[in-house]
Amino acid sequence: MHSAHAALALRMPTPEYDQPKIKCNECEAGFERRALLRVHLEEAHAMYLCTTLYCEDYFVSELVYADHYAANHACGQFHCEECDKTFTHRSKYNEHMIVHTAEMDKKRYHCDWPDCDNMFTHERDLFHHRVGHTGPSHVCKECGKMYDELHHLKQHMLTHKEPSIECVHCDEKCLSYKQRACHIAKAHSD
Repeated sequence: MHSAHAALALRMPTPEYDQPKIKCNECEAGFERRALLRVHLEEAHAMYLCTTLYCEDYFVSELVYADHYAANHACGQFHCEECDKTFTHRSKYNEHMIVHTAEMDKKRYHCDWPDCDNMFTHERDLFHHRVGHTGPSHVCKECGKMYDELHHLKQHMLTHKEPSIECVHCDEKCLSYKQRACHIAKAHSD
């Protein structure tokens, strides 16, 4: 085979890698990442995809999205009647309530660190426990703060930039859409 044809053959996508993982429900366009779908929805359909992980809702306006986020994902007070714990996010409250069900009474995540017998109901709690053995692994290059999880570092990095996301109700500027939704829920709710 001629070398130019061989190089072309190497670049040809194979059927299993050619298929996009995420499809747009409006036009069936495909995307490899959720962030690309979000950009596509905003630019092609003037719609807003919820930024919360595992939430697949999208909205016809930024205001409707902000209301959805404030009602379902934003800061609030969610109180457990079983044990008096309070949560700021509905998703954390819902996850916590599993602890009180009979089938979840068994702790099924075991620490495999030598001479450690700790067990946990949630895999996330085991992860945080292991950090006690190993120490934090993500460091801010701006100020040196250390974090156990990458998404916590990314959230922290927002504090090193100027707020640019404007509230749709007032002149307030926020660092993230999540922060703006919390602002709207606190400052502009009925």
